[in-house]
Amino acid sequence: MTMLNVKTGATTAMTIDSNNTRTVLIVEDEVDVRHLMTVVLQRAGYDVISVSNLAEARAALTLYTFQAAVIDLCLPDGRGDEVAALIREQHRATRIVMTSAFAHASLMLQVAADAGDTFVPKPFRNSDLVAALTAPPSPAI
Repeated sequence: MTMLNVKTGATTAMTIDSNNTRTVLIVEDEVDVRHLMTVVLQRAGYDVISVSNLAEARAALTLYTFQAAVIDLCLPDGRGDEVAALIREQHRATRIVMTSAFAHASLMLQVAADAGDTFVPKPFRNSDLVAALTAPPSPAI
């Protein structure tokens, strides 16, 4: 697995196999939530690159191809559906899981449904996050 500093492009000693069908991009601005997602998905056997905002996600997308992405809808420098659109432009088959703590708002749910394959509301159970990467796409809301 690789730890990526998207600001500098530097990577640490671990490496990601770009042919791995289990490489996931996490885009989450809350440090604790991002760390939890990373640990949960790594324990489930995924290679993970995690970033905290839209700019870092753009940088990661220039360096790697991801088979899946877990994206928070509300980011400090934009919206998660912008990241989803970038991914869809480059790699249509990438599985997109949208997340948000604002699951009660119908607008947030609609944006997440339009942008992603699956929506996982926060707080989430670890098993729900892992299952979302392989579950059939959510029906339209």
